[in-house]
Amino acid sequence: MSADGEHRGRWQLVAMALLFIGPLAVAWTLYLGGLWRPGAGANNGDLIEPVVTLPRTPQPLLDGGSTEGGYLYGRWSLVHWVDQPCDDTCRDTLYKTRQVRLALGREVERIDRVAFVTATDSGDLGPGADALLAVRLAGPAGEEITGALSAGGGSKRIFLVDPLGNLILSYPRDVDPADIRDDLKKLLRVSRIG
Repeated sequence: MSADGEHRGRWQLVAMALLFIGPLAVAWTLYLGGLWRPGAGANNGDLIEPVVTLPRTPQPLLDGGSTEGGYLYGRWSLVHWVDQPCDDTCRDTLYKTRQVRLALGREVERIDRVAFVTATDSGDLGPGADALLAVRLAGPAGEEITGALSAGGGSKRIFLVDPLGNLILSYPRDVDPADIRDDLKKLLRVSRIG
């Protein structure tokens, strides 16, 4: 082989190495340098940290009776906190989560909607109260739930609780319902529980 052929062979080897290693090196540098972070796995809601597990203690229902001990466990729950009589904004928010749940089609049975009520008079919950578990918070467990929801943004937020009873995400009340639906679709697709 001539010296020209050896020289050309080396350049081809270097070019092939740059072709395969170059993009990896650039991506690695950008990632470690903090100049670029992939966002494909991002959720639309605000992550609640540290994780807060809500108590399993039964609570009284707004219309009489009581919840079972595991009412927040085994299914995904969209949670509202009603700390004053439900006004138009409150009713719109309840209706919004009703529509999000219905938009999930065959997955609808994997999702509950819960309203924790601390207001003396909850007011009219409107058409969004369809398939809504309205719980009147009471006792130490009620105080614990109230504290967790207050810390997460209170009645101005919609919360998502996972099937283990953990508060995981929250959304502003004026959120685009598609954002909640998209997060739930992702979670339901990968979840082995609930």
